[in-house]
Amino acid sequence: MSQSMQTRSHGPITRFLSIAKNFTQEQTPSADEPVAGSGSTKNKRKREAGHEDGAQKRRRLDNTPKDDGNKDKPEPSGMPPVWAEKRAAIADALPYFRAHQSGLHSNKKVAKGFLIGAKVEIRDRFESEVIITSPGGGHVEDKSTRQMVREKDQEDNFRIQAFSAIMKKPRRSLVVIADSGNPLFPVKPPHEYNVLDHFQVTDIWSEKVHGHGGKLVKIYRIRLEKVNLKSRSWWTPKDANEESIGEVEVGHHVCALAYCLACRNPSKVIYKQGWTCLHKDCKQFFCFPRNKDSTDLNPAELEYNEDFLKERTPFLGDNLCPLVPPLPQITDKTFGSEKEFKAGIVCPRCGCCIRRMKWVGWFCENPLCEFSYRIPLKKFHTIDFTDGNGSKSNKDSFDKCVKRMPQVTTSNHIFTTYFLPDEKKGFLGTITVIRPREGVFTRSGGINDLYTRFQDQDLGLERRGARAAGSRIEELTSHFSANYGAPYKFGVVVKTTMGLPGAQPPIVETLLRLTWAGEASVAASTKFIKDENLKVDDDAIPDEFEKFNELLALGYFEGSKISAHDDGEKELGPTVATLSLGSASLMKFSAKKGVNVGAKGKFVLSLVLKHGDMLVMHGAGIQKFYLHEVSNLGKHRFAMTCRHIRPESIADKAQRERAKIDGQLSKEWASINYNGHSDRFESKTGDAVECPTTTTDSTTAQVQQSIPTDDQTKSGDIETRASSSTPEP
Repeated sequence: MSQSMQTRSHGPITRFLSIAKNFTQEQTPSADEPVAGSGSTKNKRKREAGHEDGAQKRRRLDNTPKDDGNKDKPEPSGMPPVWAEKRAAIADALPYFRAHQSGLHSNKKVAKGFLIGAKVEIRDRFESEVIITSPGGGHVEDKSTRQMVREKDQEDNFRIQAFSAIMKKPRRSLVVIADSGNPLFPVKPPHEYNVLDHFQVTDIWSEKVHGHGGKLVKIYRIRLEKVNLKSRSWWTPKDANEESIGEVEVGHHVCALAYCLACRNPSKVIYKQGWTCLHKDCKQFFCFPRNKDSTDLNPAELEYNEDFLKERTPFLGDNLCPLVPPLPQITDKTFGSEKEFKAGIVCPRCGCCIRRMKWVGWFCENPLCEFSYRIPLKKFHTIDFTDGNGSKSNKDSFDKCVKRMPQVTTSNHIFTTYFLPDEKKGFLGTITVIRPREGVFTRSGGINDLYTRFQDQDLGLERRGARAAGSRIEELTSHFSANYGAPYKFGVVVKTTMGLPGAQPPIVETLLRLTWAGEASVAASTKFIKDENLKVDDDAIPDEFEKFNELLALGYFEGSKISAHDDGEKELGPTVATLSLGSASLMKFSAKKGVNVGAKGKFVLSLVLKHGDMLVMHGAGIQKFYLHEVSNLGKHRFAMTCRHIRPESIADKAQRERAKIDGQLSKEWASINYNGHSDRFESKTGDAVECPTTTTDSTTAQVQQSIPTDDQTKSGDIETRASSSTPEP
């Protein structure tokens, strides 16, 4: 017996735990993190300089084509209870794995869900009842190979604390998910991401491995054991016997335990080559007896002790979270647009994780399944925004470099214009906020009625790929969108663009309202420049308005947002106008990197857009030198944004011709204008007219939705997807 240890028999429940102190809480990025301009200022600079930050590295490595060595493995004996082909789908749908980038999801410093990925360490095991792996972290990128390698000892971190918290209380468990790229997968993986089962953490220890360049580094290891040992794991090979797949009963094997004489701490006899102290701070840590030739033992040659692999631990808990979470339900206190209703669900038929991609509900992402689940939103009224519009805690503010002009009040609207500066002590564009007065809201056919009518329509709103679109790590936009008129956002929205000739009446009415707002704002800006003798470069703030031929409809649930971006596509005119309906939002403007205006790192202009407000950006320089972002402050909001798409600048001939046709109003609408000064729709001669209430274009039928009844709003409706001959929402 070695002089550095004492041994004694060890029952299957006894465990060793090396607990690290003073850990930090895990921060897990979500699907709603900014698409552009996200993260720290340091990371922003890296991206703009063409360098990757940590999140981008993870996304690139996660999306690297895998060496599919699993394709020739045996078929599984069962199927996963929950699965997905997209990484974001499991993070959206599973409350026990809200981790869009990290491999670990924890809550209150306790591990809840763990993804074993494609990267494995020496001596990792993936068996029917036992998984041995690293808790993750501690790697750096090799600049020459761009591979993640170990160069130094793995530090104590939040992962160790999260796993340790499960060991402290034997009634806790976590759910393990397996990536199809894991080369140790015992069978042919059915899907990209596969939920395995509930596991308990039985052991955490430290060991030495060869890192980059052959250097020995210390890492952490964890042993996970399946909670339910009575049922066969679905990831075992089909027709395999108990012995070959490692099914063992509790008590048949017991791993011996020994105490270190140097540090007085216990360690299990984990390796065949003998016992060693597994406490990384002990002077006897990882010291094995020398080989017969008096050479040190090579860590790469170590093998696990059979008793360590086959020891089974009874699970003392009984309150396991469901692997398939229940479907969300409307209650008397919810509307159906709260955060939980934008999250994903798990298909109760096939187990596929379903992202909320459509405004009207969830549609199974499994092409072989026809399941769909709709929860009609309760109708919002303006009284619902009294407390939730954010106006009490968020007020308009602007940097001293921004010039705010005196308000202009008309009988129905209040204009507030801000001039954004250039780098030459002049101005390059204007932001005009047009706030309606009381009568504009309440009259028949006014803003409140318009908002109600939008809620009665199915606008075809969908969430679309914002990052790595179409790949296994695709992330969706936080908001829902649909485009009307000339195509906009080429490659993103163009596939669902609907022409203005067949657009629903509320869409066309809004375009006419925003056309008036654009014209009025351009005229106001031109007058201010002349009256105040403002310094403006030629053509920076044009005095002519280019008529809108496109409308992008955006829908926001609670917590939805649009990250920092610009509308600087070459096909766009210099004016962008938006109408806000429903909950208030906070819109912020910031200078792009390298633009020398305002206080460094701060927003130059922040505006609270309330129900009925219109905002007009005028001047192409705004998009060239500034970014803007929008955060929804309530539970339900529509934003209708108009632009002028210049067909002549579209390179593709088919797209160019389509833009000319789709951007034209139908005959019944072409002769109607909106006059904001009198707040009415008028003919070309100035006479008041009634707007058409229907459309003659058949394409509208593809986006019509009936008003839900009161009974339908109480709970979701489960239904099968329509046949291919029936238009889907």
